Amino acid sequence: MSNHNHAAVVCEKVSKTFKQGTSQVVGLDHVDLAVDAGDSICLSGPSGSGKTTLLNAIGGLATPDSGTIRIGEHTLSSMSDSERAQLRLHHIGFVFQSYNLVPVLSALENVAFIMEMQGLPKQEIDTLAHAILDRVGLEGLKLVVNPVFQICLRAKSNFCISHCSIFENHHGRDTSNSKISWC
Repeated sequence: MSNHNHAAVVCEKVSKTFKQGTSQVVGLDHVDLAVDAGDSICLSGPSGSGKTTLLNAIGGLATPDSGTIRIGEHTLSSMSDSERAQLRLHHIGFVFQSYNLVPVLSALENVAFIMEMQGLPKQEIDTLAHAILDRVGLEGLKLVVNPVFQICLRAKSNFCISHCSIFENHHGRDTSNSKISWC
């Protein structure tokens, strides 16, 4: 691979296998990937092709069998579980297909929840949460409890985009403190 000193994400020769009965299933086979800060990419492929496995490995949720993954200056294999959790909290955003929202919270509270975990001041959280939902066209749903079951598919997608927007709004496009978001 070429020099990727400034990339937000670098995967070098990343491999992952899974045991299925008596067989080994290859999830990732020597994957090389570099994504610069601010870039958008699309992972596509059929079911079982390794998309989720790769995202889980990049997010520090799954450990590859071999290879190296770096997020900014952080090499995942040299980090403890706790350090990887802190990296996810402050630098990586996941929006899962099932949305993984807290069903007893309103849409506004779900957006604010992540910022509360990050330790932002309450006034900043309130301002940002309102602005984020407004930006994705969900201003009328701020107080809806269990938004996943009460809003249409397009609004659900916008709501998930609002979670990714938390990172962009809080940290801007400053690549020294960049966020990685998956929607």
